[in-house]
Amino acid sequence: MAQNNNPTPRNMTFRQIVDTFETIADNHHLINFFDSGSLDEVDIDKMDLQYFPLLYITPNPVVIDTQTIIYSFDVIIADATNTNKK
Repeated sequence: MAQNNNPTPRNMTFRQIVDTFETIADNHHLINFFDSGSLDEVDIDKMDLQYFPLLYITPNPVVIDTQTIIYSFDVIIADATNTNKK
């Protein structure tokens, strides 16, 4: 099993990156929910308003090169709006 004794921004595993985003969401005073994965799996219309604003990350394809793995993410911060207001 790989070990990471030097978790700097240039030397992090996929899980550490996701955990960092989760820590940011958990410690942010406005963000109420965090998740990651494909947006196809999320049904925002069925989510309770208590989850908003939310932070959601979607991983993009990984680029693998000699001694390098590059991770990228789409980062979404979303809030609910009331469209019934007049």
